[in-house]
Amino acid sequence: MTPSTVAQLVEASAEHIAADAAWLASDAHLALLESYVTARVAVAAVTWGLASYWDRTSNVIVLEKPDGSTPATEAARALALNAFHESLHARYSTDPAATAFFAKLALLKQLGNPGGDFLEVVFNRLEDERIMRRELEVSEQDADEIQWFREAVVEQRENEYALRHGAGPWTDEPVSRGDQFMVALTEAIHLPDRRSHTHVYVAALLASCEDAVTEAVTGTMADAIGAAHEILRLYKDNLENLVDD
Repeated sequence: MTPSTVAQLVEASAEHIAADAAWLASDAHLALLESYVTARVAVAAVTWGLASYWDRTSNVIVLEKPDGSTPATEAARALALNAFHESLHARYSTDPAATAFFAKLALLKQLGNPGGDFLEVVFNRLEDERIMRRELEVSEQDADEIQWFREAVVEQRENEYALRHGAGPWTDEPVSRGDQFMVALTEAIHLPDRRSHTHVYVAALLASCEDAVTEAVTGTMADAIGAAHEILRLYKDNLENLVDD
């Protein structure tokens, strides 16, 4: 029977891995993941790759093939969550109008404009939260996994900040106000009930972004694109306050 929830998919994978750890990176595992995905949304294929993403042009979901560096059961859970998450993109991130936005991003990045990277990062975080909320409106059967994903994303950004700067982000005198803002924005998007301590200028900028974030995560894909542009504008307007003393 094809798993219908992330928990069921993880359980099915664990049974196979217990019998043969090599099954983790097998075509048989990929077939199980594909059966789960295609029962949720129509895609052209599910394949192994070097990273996990949904290719909107080909409508193919690519899942990062395990390389053995992570314990098998942990890797299987990550794969199940990635399959779930990318299926949400295939289901909800389908607005044709977004084609122009992605073309603009590609051009900005090609020209070396830092606004392109900023827009891409902010949009991706807004869109990730938006599609998870859309899914919860349909069904709450994977609510625990969605919450786990949210917390994991924020934790990952906290760890990246600490690795880069040698200290955690949550202080009123951060090593980098700009980087602290990006972590705080991620927290505001995914964990809005949790507000960690930040520099006063970062807190003020974050407050000015609240309406844009709300519009993005509760609206359409076009709303998320518009909100990413608005947050970029606000960031630029406050850039002098984000320069470290």
